[in-house]
Amino acid sequence: MKFISFFKVRSKGKAETMADSKKADSKMESVRNSITAVKSTSQKIDDASVTLNSTSKQMVTAANEVASAVQEVAKGATEQANELMDAVNLLSNLSNEINEVNNKLNAVKDKSLETETIATNGTNIINELIQSIVDVKGSFDTVMEKFKGLSESVSKIGHITDIINSISEQTNLLALNAAIEAARAGDQGRGFAVVAEEIRKLAEQSKNSSTEIIGLVKSVTKETEEVMINSNNLNDLIENQANSANDTTISFEDIKASVKSIPAVIEDTHNSLKNAIDAKNVVLNKVQNVSAVAEQVSASSQEISASSEEMLSSAEEVSNLASAVKGTSNELNKEVSILEL
Repeated sequence: MKFISFFKVRSKGKAETMADSKKADSKMESVRNSITAVKSTSQKIDDASVTLNSTSKQMVTAANEVASAVQEVAKGATEQANELMDAVNLLSNLSNEINEVNNKLNAVKDKSLETETIATNGTNIINELIQSIVDVKGSFDTVMEKFKGLSESVSKIGHITDIINSISEQTNLLALNAAIEAARAGDQGRGFAVVAEEIRKLAEQSKNSSTEIIGLVKSVTKETEEVMINSNNLNDLIENQANSANDTTISFEDIKASVKSIPAVIEDTHNSLKNAIDAKNVVLNKVQNVSAVAEQVSASSQEISASSEEMLSSAEEVSNLASAVKGTSNELNKEVSILEL
């Protein structure tokens, strides 16, 4: 349909007709200019819709990538927060174990002090025992000296009894000779014979007594020798006991020295544990801070993920609107093309 058909030429005067014709031409020119402007605008809208459609598709793609990346970040942040929480729990358990070890070390320290006291008491007792052994050995040495004196006295007694026995034998021989001489003298020698007989009897008694004494001396000598042997053995036992006591004292001193070194070692270990606890507390605080930040990052990542999902939805809406604008622009171009006919 042509716009010229809208303007019907009426039967008028020539001047009026020319004026109307100019007006119609002016209106037609205005319409043409409007159509050209509409066409230009429609083309711009079409170009813009194409650009908008392409850009919106890129936005959708980018939004998908951002949403996927944010989801991965949120997942990683959540896993990191969980791992950090596990680390916090492990550090807390470690703190409890360190405290328990510290308590046990304090108990060991107390026991070592008790052991040192016991070792000191044991050393004192051993020293008293050694002194008692020394006193016993001194007394025993005195007894041994007396036994030696007794043995020498017994030997002297044996020697004296030998002399007495020899004298009694000689006296017996002299009495026998005197009796023989008295018998030869007859009645005059009877008194002398009686005396000689008495002397012989005394000599016999002396000999018998001497023999008994010799027997006793031999018995005493034998018993003394046995006592000396046993005494020597006992002396060896006492010396061995004294040596053992000395060794025990040395062992107790070694124990005391070792036990005395334990508190210092425990103190060093205690200080090391204290430093470890302090370092653990610092690490725990930092891990807790990092854990809190990780939780915040996780929460923020989830919020960003939700926002990216909304952005993706908006981008898709923009893409749909761009497609709609493109369709409308195409329809407008068709209408403009019809108007140009």
